[in-house]
Amino acid sequence: MFFKNRGFCFIITKTADNKEAGAVSSTFGNNYYFKYKATYSTRKMANGLSASVLFSQTRGDGYVDGTQFRAKNYFIGLGYELNLKNSFQFIFTGSP
Repeated sequence: MFFKNRGFCFIITKTADNKEAGAVSSTFGNNYYFKYKATYSTRKMANGLSASVLFSQTRGDGYVDGTQFRAKNYFIGLGYELNLKNSFQFIFTGSP
């Protein structure tokens, strides 16, 4: 769900709403462009816990000489649903 407020974009991610699924994908293109991605989500388990993870890497030589790039990123979302009205969501994201 996306909300816009005075130039900021807030993304609300509730891991308990996800279905259990996982995927691995790769993309390639010109100038040695490669992208690898792995994702996995649990559904809400009987104890109320849920999790979603994503790891990816993108790299390429760039269109112009000297514009090579390599980027990695991760997303880890952990959730705990105490009851129907209260839940806790912990989100960790970054790019080492």
